[in-house]
This record gives sequence, structure tokens and C-alpha cells, in this order.
Amino acid sequence: MKRITSLLVAFCFCLVGFAQTVFPSAQAANYGKYYNDETENLLIALFNEDTYETVYIELLLPIGTGVDAIPAGTYPIVDTYAVNTALAAGEDEAGYLIGCLLESIDMEAYSYVYKLVTEGNVVVAVNEGTYTITMTGTATATGSTTTEEVNVTYTGALAIADERPMENFTHDFTTAALYNYYDFFNETTDNFTIYLSDGEEGTYDAQFDILAPAGTGLTVPVGTYTFTPAPEDYDFTDFTSGTAIGGVYDYYNGIQLGGLLLDYENVQAIVIESGTLTIAQNGEDYTITVTTAIDGFAENVTLTYSGALVAEEGQFSALKQAKEDPVKAYGIDGTLYIDTETANAHIQVIDMLGRVLVNDVDAGANASYYVGTDKIVLVRVNGQAVKVKM
Repeated sequence: MKRITSLLVAFCFCLVGFAQTVFPSAQAANYGKYYNDETENLLIALFNEDTYETVYIELLLPIGTGVDAIPAGTYPIVDTYAVNTALAAGEDEAGYLIGCLLESIDMEAYSYVYKLVTEGNVVVAVNEGTYTITMTGTATATGSTTTEEVNVTYTGALAIADERPMENFTHDFTTAALYNYYDFFNETTDNFTIYLSDGEEGTYDAQFDILAPAGTGLTVPVGTYTFTPAPEDYDFTDFTSGTAIGGVYDYYNGIQLGGLLLDYENVQAIVIESGTLTIAQNGEDYTITVTTAIDGFAENVTLTYSGALVAEEGQFSALKQAKEDPVKAYGIDGTLYIDTETANAHIQVIDMLGRVLVNDVDAGANASYYVGTDKIVLVRVNGQAVKVKM
């Protein structure tokens, strides 16, 4: 999800004043062909740290504008997505607010307030490297039908960060782990989860869920798997062998599964929903190759691993319900809860850089540990891997 991931319409339906009209600070970034192939999307944020007020301005500029300068001119605020316009505020397909917005905080309700600018103009002037950016028009607060006049401005220097997708991205991982969680997604397939890592000094990790034929067991599931987006209701009943589950990284609902590339340097989980994952065998070694395109990240992505690969048994399956001490694990807001039903279990929590976050040799029946949510973790109870959604 690009940029303003906290801008949910449902955050607030109350109205507070938007006092700031002249803003002391600004940032800008070019996100490339985010909306269409005819424009480059430039996001400008004007903000005041003292009042917690922010203005978001989205310009749609000609292809080739780049990051050297913002072209001077008048940009009408419309929803046509045409070149040389500013984008009127609205919602994207996922329900996030986009376009020209005013953001403030209701300190009493401890919630965000948004005003949507749907008409007006953005004027950009530049004089020897100093920008004057002005937005005028009318806005309506979410949850309200009353419109009000908008007149905000910024004067000063403004560098443009380059957030345009790369043409090509390749990465070779050094370690791999493979676990069979059996009928985690449905009864007709075995769910294998693959973890790829760089080790302690790595900048990327990856996770994949692939579906092999039921009964594959602890045989490495050699073959080609095609990514299919996860359904909104998470009903995988009809998903068949040969499928790689499209990634889901939903922090607020604690759902983390499928194809994910974790970028630690930029602190983001990048969802993989298309392309293929192939596992090939060459003697005693294996090669894992993921070929895909990721919107907003890179047009051509290749992730690889070559080396040893051993299938191990994970625990999260109807096949395990007959065990005397079934294990359940789940995560909410960074806290990992593990219910072993009996005490004295040995619980280990390991992040995908190989660091041990928890090593409790005498855990209680209802153990909980704060581990954070920025990295995928591997959980072992009495030496056995346990599948967990953080």
C-alpha cells in the first residue's frame, strides 16, 4: 500500500478547526506511473509539527518529469486523472483516501479528522530554487455535508524523493526453511510454507505459502506454483494443488500469510500476488525461483535461493487434533499468544534474521510474549514448528 496507509475514512466523523494556512515544512515524492501510464504521480505533504496539521497534494505530471523539479503552473483539482491536474480527494478501491486532503487531529477524541478537497486549484511558482505552493478551493469533512473554503500555502525549498518503481529487482537469498502444515488451507492440499532469509545481516526476508497434493508429506514439493490473490473472505476451499497464495499483510486484523517480501531497510512488507514460484531439484540441492511484478516496487522481480532444502513438519492441522497437547498460536498487535493446554513447554520464538526473541524453557499453559510485528517469526514448541498469524 502506497504512502498514506493510515488515512482510513472511518477514523473519525467529528469536525475540528483547521487553523494552519501557512505551513513551515514540506516533503515531496515522485511515485511514477501509479495511477496510469500517461502521468507521473507527485505527492506533496505540507505539515506543521506543532499543530499536527498536514496537507496532502497529489499532482499528475507529464511522463519524464522525474525528481529534479516540480513544473511551475496552475493545476486544476479534478478527478479526471489527466496530465497537469491535481487529483480531487476520494477513495481508492481499497477504501483509502487519496487526492488533495487536509488532515488534523481531534485531541479530545484522539482521532484523525479529514477534509476532502474536491475542487479548486493548486498553483506552483518557483524562483531560484524557492517554491511557493498554494492550494485554494472548497473542502468537505468526512461525515459532513458542509463545505468550507481552503487556502493553504508553503514557501521554501523542496527536494523530491524518488519513489518510482524499479525496472528490475533481483535478490538471492542464502538460507531457506520449508514446513508442511498439511490442511491449513483446505483438505485437498498440503500447505507448505517457505521462509527465505539473508541471515543476521540481511536486508530482505521472504515468505511463501504453496499448495501441493494432499499426502505429499515431508517430500520437497518440486514443481511450479502460480500465485493467486487471497480471497477477501479467506475461504481457500476451492484452491488447488499448484497454487501459490497471494500475499496478505493486514496489521490491524493480525493476518500475515502468502507471498511477502520483507524490506527491512524501508520497513515495509511487500505483497506478492502474481507470477510463479518454482522449486527445482539438482542432485541433493534445490533451486527456488520467484518471478513476478510488484506494483509500486519493481516491474520485473526475481527472487532466488540455491542450496539444501529439507521439508519439516509444522503443527497447525486437523491431523494434529488427536495429540494430547495441541498447540494454538496467534498474534495481536505485536503480542504472541501460545496455548499449550499444559505447562512446562519449551517455547522458542525466532525472527527471520535468526535471532532468538523468546527462549522460555518452562512456559505456562497460556503464555504470551511481546515480539512486535515488523518481522515474520518462527515459533517452536517442544522443538516442533507451529504456524502463527501475526
